[in-house]
Amino acid sequence: MVFWGLVLARGSSKSIPHKNIQLLDNKPLIGWVLEPMKNSAVFDDIWVSTDDKQIASIAQSYGVKVHDRSQESATDSSSSLAAILEFIKTHRGADQICLVQCTSPFLREQYLKSAYHLMIDQKYDSVFSVYRSHCLRWSIGLNALNFDEHCRPRRQDWTGEYVESGHFYCFTTALVQNDGILQGGKCGVIEIPKKFCLEIDDMFDLQLAKYYRNFF
Repeated sequence: MVFWGLVLARGSSKSIPHKNIQLLDNKPLIGWVLEPMKNSAVFDDIWVSTDDKQIASIAQSYGVKVHDRSQESATDSSSSLAAILEFIKTHRGADQICLVQCTSPFLREQYLKSAYHLMIDQKYDSVFSVYRSHCLRWSIGLNALNFDEHCRPRRQDWTGEYVESGHFYCFTTALVQNDGILQGGKCGVIEIPKKFCLEIDDMFDLQLAKYYRNFF
């Protein structure tokens, strides 16, 4: 079984210009995921799919391969699925792919190893990262979504819910090509402590991540 790591890194970003290479403790954001990917030693190849020459150069400095992402799959309205399908069509050979997101700078290699063992050793079709939430959710119409308002659960009596952490999504190439989904079939999760689940979406998140680095 051939297991590849893939990072999608567009050059443009509405929230932060060149977000994927913004510096966090003097290291580009993309470096914070490429290093644990390499250190995990579970990938036969690691690829960065980008439409940006600067991002491509930085990716190559980490010793990974670069896919020249088309302009059509790199617009603000382009889906990750479209970019993945383009990559798979261009580069054949992987049985499983792990999509890792640049916006998760607190990724740890042990979580990638755990995902690898589910995918390879236990033959899962898809595995993705989550954290556990005990939030009580309401719809915009003020309807309780995940609890009975007449019997509010105590935190200690409730196992909570899984929320996608955004760190990574592992899947078989067959699942994506045949069903057009990233999560399905024999599906599993890797639970990650919430303290590692900050996603960089705007400048506030980036500044918060710089503060968090002092504790990890």
